[in-house]
Amino acid sequence: MKYKNKTSSKRLYSKNIILFFSYGVSLSVWEKLGIIDRELDIAKRLKQNLKSLNFITYDVDKDVKYTDLLDGIKILSNKYRLPKLLYSFLIPLLHFKVLSKSDIYKVNQLSGSLPAIISKLIYRKKLIVRCGFQLSLFFSLQKEKQIKIWMAKILEIFAYNMADLIIVTTENDKSYIIKSYKIKKDKIVVIPNGINTEVFRKDHTIKKERGRIIFVGRLIKQKNLFSLIEALRDIDDVSLCIIGQGYLKPSLCKLIDKYNLRVEIKDFVNNYSLPKELNRSEIFILPSYFEGNPKVLLEAMACSLPVISADVTGNRSIIKHRENGILCGVSAGEIKSAIVDLLKNRKLMEITGKKAREHVIINFDLKKSIEKELIYLDSIFCSNLK
Repeated sequence: MKYKNKTSSKRLYSKNIILFFSYGVSLSVWEKLGIIDRELDIAKRLKQNLKSLNFITYDVDKDVKYTDLLDGIKILSNKYRLPKLLYSFLIPLLHFKVLSKSDIYKVNQLSGSLPAIISKLIYRKKLIVRCGFQLSLFFSLQKEKQIKIWMAKILEIFAYNMADLIIVTTENDKSYIIKSYKIKKDKIVVIPNGINTEVFRKDHTIKKERGRIIFVGRLIKQKNLFSLIEALRDIDDVSLCIIGQGYLKPSLCKLIDKYNLRVEIKDFVNNYSLPKELNRSEIFILPSYFEGNPKVLLEAMACSLPVISADVTGNRSIIKHRENGILCGVSAGEIKSAIVDLLKNRKLMEITGKKAREHVIINFDLKKSIEKELIYLDSIFCSNLK
């Protein structure tokens, strides 16, 4: 599939970009998580406006099985099979030929920024740091050890000060960086997560399963899945589909068996197959204790699916209560009330589902996100950011 973008400057068509993967992440990890199609879709759209795009990954080999998917994107891998931490420090030297000839280094998540920062110091190239969430804040909310939080803060200090451009997905993240690290606001731009609304859409050929609720995400404490399971105990004629992997799966399965609930857990669904699962369902639910700019919520909304999400900062910036979705508390009782009330009000389900897709198309369409990023990519070669 080829992509065209009329907003790109001639400057970009002569530029080479290197994308640094998150720490420890490889194409095989993307595939295991079911997001390889989604992430490559974004990368290939960018590549159409550049001279070249290279991935620096933690793959131990240039896996040939991905060649046909890459559409000319080149992989720089850990062919020396070094330990991940050592490889991270040595990336600037191991891949010096390509790094020295590139124009822009881009980091998709802060955890992958260390080798990019070192490379910038050595080769004096432009650095873009994109953050889907604030690592130190995430660790704080997860109640991680203090040393881990401070290490994240140190990495953020270096990354944000070294960056020529910082891309965040929400205004809250922008404010957090300005307040916490005294970074000039003109250096930070907000580009929300983009959703391919041609892939994620309502499919009238797929029959809805009455009472089917769906959750997509990691099976970790943040997602508040035990409260969701508790909420379903006394609701008749509902089923839950959980799509995701995580360390809490055994404990969740025990609770599901204890209550004898109709819950199905699928470890893996390819991102391009996910719309089928969403369209089979009547409600999407995201009861997390905290979120950033959750793609899974936006993907469900793009499918015109009525959504229920916890009333927390990230979700609250997307959902307008009873207009394009339902906001609720994080307790089992509050989640139960939201589910029961929505299932009883079919008109509200129809209205919020329709408004949800309209909201995504206007504010989170992938084409618009790519166009905006290309404008800012080009702007870092000008004297001032626009």
